[in-house]
This record gives sequence, structure tokens and C-alpha cells, in this order.
Amino acid sequence: MTNIVLIQGANPASSRKLFDAIIKNLPDFKYIELRPDKEELTSKIPKGKFILIGKSAGGKIVLEYQLEHKDVVALVLLSPAVYAEEKYSEIKVPTLIMHSNEDPTIPFKNSQKLQKILTNSKLVEISNNTHSYIGKEDEVAKVIADWIRKLSDKRNN
Repeated sequence: MTNIVLIQGANPASSRKLFDAIIKNLPDFKYIELRPDKEELTSKIPKGKFILIGKSAGGKIVLEYQLEHKDVVALVLLSPAVYAEEKYSEIKVPTLIMHSNEDPTIPFKNSQKLQKILTNSKLVEISNNTHSYIGKEDEVAKVIADWIRKLSDKRNN
């Protein structure tokens, strides 16, 4: 069974509804939810296959973890609070990036640049003017669930 590790942003409350929607849409997975702390992630990482989902500051933790350990099946970056640095081109696992096109906190163009650097990535633009997908949690979770299911189908065939 693949585990999903959810990494919160700097404001854990802003991730709650979105993470609950993800769990509801992917009930057959085991979940671990962590703060955006690389040491905590490294110490609590599950055995076996796992997917990292990072929201905002958690997105940077996810990318940095994968650069160092290279043991993740896939990444999901939700409004990642990270600059698109060339070093991330080393990351080859399937990566889904989702970002609100009017995000007042982290500019959408950051994710556009990151998508170009991450060669095995897909960028999904969300029409919303919030950083936390307020009112769009179910829509975002459904896109994530569909993407993860397609990945699982490919690996099983």
C-alpha cells in the first residue's frame, strides 16, 4: 500500500479543509500529516512506497526532501512557496503542481517556472484568488485523487 504524507504550510489551519477533502477523495491510503519541518519528515517517513503532498511552505520541504533522498513515488505541490531553482531539475518523479491563478501570497508565475524545471510535471491552474483554495477544496482534491489514481494504474500495468 502506498502512503500519503501531507505536509502543512506555515499556517496549519489553512490546510485543514483541503487535507480533509484529499483524505475523503482517496480513502484507501494511509495518511501521515506533518508540520513543514524537514527533520520531522525525515524522522517520521513511512516504510515502503509513499507520495508527498506539500502545501505552501510544505512544498519547499517536499522538494528539498526529494532532492536529498530520491525515494518518493510522486509529489504534489499545492501553491508551493519556493523559487524555481535549477537544482530541482534533478527531480524526475511525477509531480503535480496546483496553484491559484490570483494567489495573493505566492505568485502563480513561480509555479509556471517550476513546472518548466520539473520535466516530469503537470501544472493545474485553479481559478481562485486565495492561497488556500477556499471554497475550492473539493475541486482541488478531486484533481489530486484522479491524478494519483492514474499514476497507480500506470504502475500496476
